Amino acid sequence: KAKNLKKTHKDCVVIDCYPQDIKGLLKNLVQVSAYEAKEIDPKDLNVIIQYRPIRGDLWIQKYKSKIEMSQKELDAIETGEIPELGLVDMSNPQREMTNEMYYNYLRSEFVKSDQSDLWVLAMLCNNIISRDFTDDQSDKWVTYSSTFFSKKGGVNDDYFDNLRKEVAEYCKTNKCNTIQYYLNKDHVDLTNILYQGIVSSMDQGQAFKSQKDLYNIFLAKDWFQPTEEWLNKYKIVQLRLLAHKIKCKLLPNDNKKLVMDKLLVAFKEGACFDPIKFLNEVK
Repeated sequence: KAKNLKKTHKDCVVIDCYPQDIKGLLKNLVQVSAYEAKEIDPKDLNVIIQYRPIRGDLWIQKYKSKIEMSQKELDAIETGEIPELGLVDMSNPQREMTNEMYYNYLRSEFVKSDQSDLWVLAMLCNNIISRDFTDDQSDKWVTYSSTFFSKKGGVNDDYFDNLRKEVAEYCKTNKCNTIQYYLNKDHVDLTNILYQGIVSSMDQGQAFKSQKDLYNIFLAKDWFQPTEEWLNKYKIVQLRLLAHKIKCKLLPNDNKKLVMDKLLVAFKEGACFDPIKFLNEVK
């Protein structure tokens, strides 16, 4: 019998004690009457068979999940009342199913809708600057998509700081959220903002690959300007090799600090060394 009930119901277990004696067995479950069970899909019911042959006991009890119940039904359990259910009294899973259907329907209609280039660009630009919760206008920083820009610091930081201030001021003055700022920009401005966001979101590998596959920009001969920290990673033997390569004059008794100082001066005065090219040639 238990095997048959397990096939037709959500679950079925056989025990030889009281259900409440087994820890966790009745968690989030509430017993239903035989009459109520007729109104519920068996696949939504758990069956507990209490069988104690020595005493001749056999009880078959059915339970429904509290998770599957509406708030009104849960409240009724506490008060012992019989709830009068309306269409709005949905269980959490039913609400989730409703929202999922609505979510999929809306996106299918959004895809079909005819939107201008400006609208699309504005939506993308609106995701570049993350919400600033320290701003008293933080509720105005609203996004409409999970398109993610992972901006890396070190380049163009001032651009985005200024953009953030400009957007915040616009929202405060016009009592609107951030998307309105971008919707009032022209195609050129939006394209520039988006492009800045794309470039700033490149990680190191993506930047290197972009240079190789897409940009091939001309590198200035003196693009590399080492810092004292970078030079200090070298042993003095390596520093002298570098000095020789860039034709920086050293004295035999120059210590490491003095060698580094002379190298820094040499680079400031126009010495050229391309470590990336050097590494690629050595490979």
